[in-house]
Amino acid sequence: MDEEPTKPMKVAACGCICCSPFMLVGFILLCCSFKTLPQYRYGLKKHSSMGKVDLTQVWEPGVHGIGFWNEFLEFPSTIQTLSYATEGVEEGAAKLEPLVLRSKDKVPMTLEISVQYTRRMEELPELFQMAMAEIQQENIFASRIRAELTKVMGDHNSADCWLKRSELISELFAACQKVLSTVHADCWGLQFYRSHMSEKYEDELIQTQVQKQEQRIALAKQEVKNVEASTEVLLAEYGKNQTIIESSGAAARYQIEQAAKTEAEAGRIGAEANALNFVKSTLTAAAGIAMTDTQFTDYQKRITLQGLKSAPLFYSLSATPAFIAVPGTGGRRLDPTQHEL
Repeated sequence: MDEEPTKPMKVAACGCICCSPFMLVGFILLCCSFKTLPQYRYGLKKHSSMGKVDLTQVWEPGVHGIGFWNEFLEFPSTIQTLSYATEGVEEGAAKLEPLVLRSKDKVPMTLEISVQYTRRMEELPELFQMAMAEIQQENIFASRIRAELTKVMGDHNSADCWLKRSELISELFAACQKVLSTVHADCWGLQFYRSHMSEKYEDELIQTQVQKQEQRIALAKQEVKNVEASTEVLLAEYGKNQTIIESSGAAARYQIEQAAKTEAEAGRIGAEANALNFVKSTLTAAAGIAMTDTQFTDYQKRITLQGLKSAPLFYSLSATPAFIAVPGTGGRRLDPTQHEL
């Protein structure tokens, strides 16, 4: 009686134990279905066993549930560098041989250039169809850029590397953008480091540039002399104008001064004339006899005797007026020796 109830319990325990391995396997498979795509990478989903790649979707960095039977094919999403140079290659850049070519004027040259590019995320499936591996895609970019830049330099003379450097760099960058757009990538930047030619040609080119520079210096010196001469002419003209202005001012000042003096002198003469007329009229009114001009002139001469300290002036009017300076204490009186009017 006691053992029968325990049989169902044993069967249930056995069932739980049998289910545990399947649950564990399922949990493991579920965990394996989530795959991580690293930062700065694009991804395409690939079947692990069959090798088939899904080109309908491009995956971005993160954790994605794509199934345990799938995996990611990774490609860079950041800017990549192709360096066609022998030295100064930055870390992480793909180092390639410099561009060996001939310029338009048939001069053998070597150019050192760096190019930065990025893959177009939305066109990654098309790029994958051209080249499945990252290194293969990079080789396509490098070879096409080399061919296009060589073509551009073939349309320029070697001296353009110095004389038209900015224009040349712009054309090289435009060519890089054009060729990368055909392989589902974008040209982000281009740097033209240096160019190399044969020593003989470089010496000739340097000598030519030195001569041109000397000519420019001579022209600049001549221009300086011309400017100095023009400046001297202007200074002389300004000096002449200054002299004329100063002379005109001096003449105007002299005229103003003379006019003022003349006006003052005229005023003084007028005032004196008025004073003499007043004196003449006063003397005439006092004496009752009009004085002639001759008499008044004689009076003026004698009136100056008032300035003498020796004696005051007395006068008496008769038929012929006479003026006498008599010593005394001053005052006005008639001399008893003169005839009264």
